[in-house]
Amino acid sequence: RHVRPSCPHVCHVFLSYAQGISPQATSSQRWKLPFLVDKLEEQRSDFIPFIGITETWLKSYITDSQIAIENYSSIRSDRNRIQRGGVLMYVHNSLPVSNVVAYDKGKCEAVMGTRP
Repeated sequence: RHVRPSCPHVCHVFLSYAQGISPQATSSQRWKLPFLVDKLEEQRSDFIPFIGITETWLKSYITDSQIAIENYSSIRSDRNRIQRGGVLMYVHNSLPVSNVVAYDKGKCEAVMGTRP
């Protein structure tokens, strides 16, 4: 039996292989997050419940508020022991997510959550 997602419109998921989204002023990747926000604005008519980003290259000293996107909560797993890596999932605030888990084994990261 096929179960349709409980979204008010057709559901879209935005996935990106970012190769760095550091918001720091000295970072060569600082343009990527504003670019993503601009793309979301262009897709305003589409409900995008989830945004998944791999290879974020974020570190623990970059706060969630530095990478915040309006109307989305972030779940992330940074690769702190070696360079690069990291994953980030933005979840639209209208969708409750529980049982959030961030996984990091040094060479593999994942984030997961349950949608009731």
